[in-house]
Formats: sequence, C-alpha cells, structure tokens
Amino acid sequence: FQQSGFQIGLRAIHRRLLPLMNVLMTAWGNPGGVKFALRQAGFDAGGFRLPLCDPDEAAAEQITAELRRQHIDLAVAV
Repeated sequence: FQQSGFQIGLRAIHRRLLPLMNVLMTAWGNPGGVKFALRQAGFDAGGFRLPLCDPDEAAAEQITAELRRQHIDLAVAV
C-alpha cells in the first residue's frame, strides 16, 4: 500500500496534534476543555450553560501548557 505525500503529511499533522487532542478530551472533557482552549487561542467561544463550567485550575493549566507546547498561533480578527 503506497501513500501519497499528502497522506504522509496528514499523518504527521495528526501525530503532532494528538497530545493536544488527548489533553482536551481527558483533562476536562468536551465541550468544556475545547471551549476553554478556543478562548485561550483568542476565539469567542462563549460561555457555558449549566451544568457545564470552566475547567478547574489543574485542567486549565494542562490545556494551556499543551497549547503553548504546540505553538498554536492563529490570527483571529476581533
């Protein structure tokens, strides 16, 4: 089975982002961890409706650390 360069590139991106995906789903879960990460990246992801809430301090630190490690730098128009 031969893969194209495009498929190889996609696989590399997936492997690079896998630690971020793992922390988003395990530190606080979805959608809480994802919404927090989006806000950290500068997106207006809105607030939470009960019973959801912001991540606790430990989960927030884990998510923020992984975002920094990934060097995610998105230009967001405000």
